[in-house]
Amino acid sequence: MPKIDRHGEYLPDEEKGRDAVSASATPREEQARYLTNDDVYKQLRSEILTLRIQPGEALSENYVADRFGISRTPVRAVFMRLAGDGLLELRGRKGTFVSLIDLDMAEQILFMRVQVELAATQFLARRPDRLLLRQIERSLDAQRRLIDGDVDNPGWYRADSAFHGFWMAHIHKRALWSMIQDLDVHYARYRYLDYMATREEGVFRILLGEHEKLYACIAEGGAEDLRRLLTAHLYGGFLRIDTRLTTEYQAFFTEGSRTPDEIVLDVKTMLNETR
Repeated sequence: MPKIDRHGEYLPDEEKGRDAVSASATPREEQARYLTNDDVYKQLRSEILTLRIQPGEALSENYVADRFGISRTPVRAVFMRLAGDGLLELRGRKGTFVSLIDLDMAEQILFMRVQVELAATQFLARRPDRLLLRQIERSLDAQRRLIDGDVDNPGWYRADSAFHGFWMAHIHKRALWSMIQDLDVHYARYRYLDYMATREEGVFRILLGEHEKLYACIAEGGAEDLRRLLTAHLYGGFLRIDTRLTTEYQAFFTEGSRTPDEIVLDVKTMLNETR
C-alpha cells in the first residue's frame, strides 16, 4: 500500500529488503509501482472536494501522469471517473477542467438537510436517550480537542459530519444519511469554501458553539427551539461568506437559475422567518 503524508500526498516506499531493480528505481518509479488507478482517483477527488484543486482549474493528463509517475492511459480512466462524479469537465481539445460549484444545488441540499435533520432532532428531543447523549458529548469533546490541536479542514469536516450522523443513525436512518452524503459534490465544496474563507474568523469555534446549543436542546427536550438553531447552523456559511460569493469567489460558481446574491437573499429571508 502507498504511504501518505499528513497533507494527503503519496510518499515513496522506504521498506528494507527491496530487490536490485527496486533499489535502483527513482522515488517516482518506486511510487508508481504501488499506485493503482483507484489511489490516483481518490487522491484527486479529495483534492478537488477540499478545494486544494479549485473550481475552474485546468488539469492536464501530462501533469497528472508526471506527478504520480504513471502513464497517460490510467490518467484518462481516472478523468472519466471524476467526470462521472461531476467533478471534472472533459472539453475535448480545449482540455479538462475542474467543474464549477452549483451553489443553487448546494442550497437545495441544505434545504433538504434542514427538513430531515429537524425531524430527527425534534423526535429525539421529545424522547431523550442517554446513550445518544453520551455519544454526542464524546463527539463534542473530540471537536474541542481538534480545535485545540489546530485541526485541518478535512479533519473538521469528518468530525462535523459524524456529529450530525449520530442522530440519523440513532433513529435508524443511516441509508438516508448516506444518500444525502452521496449528493455532496457541490455542497461539500461549499462547506470547504466556508472553512477556507472564514478560518481566520474562528469558524470552527463558531460551529462548535452551535453544536453545543443543538445538544442542549435535545438533552433538555427543547424541540421548539430546534428549527431556529438548526436552520441558522446549517445555513450560516452563506452569511459568513456573504458578499465574497460575488466578488472574491465569483469564478468558483456556475451561472444557475439563481445568482449568489439571490440565494443569499433567500437564505436571509428564511432565517428571519425562523426567529
